[in-house]
Amino acid sequence: MKTGISEMHAVLGTYHRAIESLSDDEELCGQLRENGLDRVYVDNEKTAYTMLEELLGQFVKKPDYVILTHSLPYLFGSHLCDMLAEGIPMINITGIPCCIMHKGVESAVSLVRSGRYERVLVIGADKCYEDYERIFFGTAMSDSVIGMLVEADTADHEIISSAVNTLVIASNGVFSDVDKTAQFRALNPSFIRTAMNDCLKKCGMGMEEVDFVVCHTSNRKIWDQVSCLTKIPREKFLDNNISLTGHMNSNDSFYHYFDFARKGIIRKGQKAMLVNPGFGGSQGCTLLAY
Repeated sequence: MKTGISEMHAVLGTYHRAIESLSDDEELCGQLRENGLDRVYVDNEKTAYTMLEELLGQFVKKPDYVILTHSLPYLFGSHLCDMLAEGIPMINITGIPCCIMHKGVESAVSLVRSGRYERVLVIGADKCYEDYERIFFGTAMSDSVIGMLVEADTADHEIISSAVNTLVIASNGVFSDVDKTAQFRALNPSFIRTAMNDCLKKCGMGMEEVDFVVCHTSNRKIWDQVSCLTKIPREKFLDNNISLTGHMNSNDSFYHYFDFARKGIIRKGQKAMLVNPGFGGSQGCTLLAY
């Protein structure tokens, strides 16, 4: 059974701000620009719940199940259920930051293919409320809420396979031991290659069949290394949009994929691998065919 994404909508922060507006530290802003970042979508006043409500209002079709993925400690499923008419069942999944939406997509595909649900809405939500919260790990975060409707027999955007790998080395984020952080950074490109290979093995494909890689984070140096390891030409790694959005947790590769498809950069008949490595030791991949 072919399963794909029939609708995708997004709500971003209201203000598209230059990174220099987030910090007075000129050296830090210089590092962010060197990593490929320019602007991020910010709205410190708007709540995550308001953004979710705006997102839900954009969908034409109604889901019969909802998977909410996020890394926010204050989001609770009951609030979203109140926004959804007729009490549509849902699950609230968090953890594995930067990769969690891939797990949501993998779960949605499984539910649809099993026949348990006809149409599953996968939502990715991440939100900051202060400028200083946005800058971490050499990048800056946009506010974003992304929704995708997963169902069988859709015309476009087939979900071929997904994989989520976890081998945590630096387990305490920015507060991780210096040696552990260094070890993780050294191994991260090979971890990403392994996750990509695992995703492709699930559908019996090879790296040479991937037309594009849609990238996560604003650190382009990572993708230079992954290109060498996978032997996928660097020009197939689509990372230009990152300068306009920065970090969007696991939402960004899905958001950018649809943007590239709308612009005609990814064309019908082509396959794109969406990749999100998370700091510390997690990786999410989803292979889509337009």
